[in-house]
Amino acid sequence: MINNLTHSILGKGQQKSHHLFVVDDDQFVRTSFVRRLRRDGYHVDEFESGESVIECLTHTQDSPDVIIVDFKMPGLNGLETTKRIRQLFPFVPVILLTAYLGAINEDEAAHAGVFKILTKTIDLEFLLEMIHHAIEHQQQ
Repeated sequence: MINNLTHSILGKGQQKSHHLFVVDDDQFVRTSFVRRLRRDGYHVDEFESGESVIECLTHTQDSPDVIIVDFKMPGLNGLETTKRIRQLFPFVPVILLTAYLGAINEDEAAHAGVFKILTKTIDLEFLLEMIHHAIEHQQQ
């Protein structure tokens, strides 16, 4: 399924890889996601804080296709980070990750511009599916 999913995202014979940002203060989690996403053909940049991804985005004209953000981080949490991302790039889908769904107010997340909320215990294949949906949504 993953090969088919990657094939449908990249398109037959297409050389461009979709560009993702992964933002998580937990290096182990961040590295795990980044390795898997790169293995599946994505170009991935990683950030350890909301502040670092906002700093990067303020100095670029090119937005990533999807940004994956951890909810609970020191400094800017995932919702605050999402709000700032949306100010800079209003159409970039943001997938918010959390260890516990009950920790996030879904209305507040929707108002902040979160595309989808997922638990950190997510099956990586499901995460790839959600990234695919986010990219499709952005292209509409």
